[in-house]
Amino acid sequence: MNRHTVIAGLLLLSLTAGRVAAAEETNSASALDLPSFRIISERNIFNPNRSGRNPKADTANPQKAPKIDTFALLGTLSYEKGRFAFFDGSSPNYKKALKTADTIAGYQVAEITASYVKLAATNQPTINLLVGMQMKREEEGPWSMTERAESYTSPTSSVTSESPKSNTSGEGMSDVMKRLMQKREQESK
Repeated sequence: MNRHTVIAGLLLLSLTAGRVAAAEETNSASALDLPSFRIISERNIFNPNRSGRNPKADTANPQKAPKIDTFALLGTLSYEKGRFAFFDGSSPNYKKALKTADTIAGYQVAEITASYVKLAATNQPTINLLVGMQMKREEEGPWSMTERAESYTSPTSSVTSESPKSNTSGEGMSDVMKRLMQKREQESK
């Protein structure tokens, strides 16, 4: 046999022995325990619930978001069974279809027209809640009327001739009406 062949054979034998020893080390029971796989769940980039927040920052300065309740008038409907007002809100208690004299959030529905609902509460002035407007309160505070961010009115809807007879917020209400009328005109064009 050639001297080079013997050296090559010995070299090949030593490399094979080294790989077998390395394979035995990685296949041992200690390498397959559960904590060694924890990194997969911690760093899984495909997890939809994963966030980039810092857990130390959350515990050092916890800030609770204020509880905000809202309900909005989506629309009204008049047919042989009567007039109904449809509400949507931040709670299942505010997602309702109501008739006159029904209540929502402590307000009684006093009147239902094509474009607004008159809400009455004890020891408070009546409120004309227009379609697309909402009532909002923070941390169980007083309710206030605001413009709703989401609007379900179609661009082809026309402005009705009915308008609220009384205002609860004076000139502020007429500004809101003007903005709503302008918005509807722009949507219909």
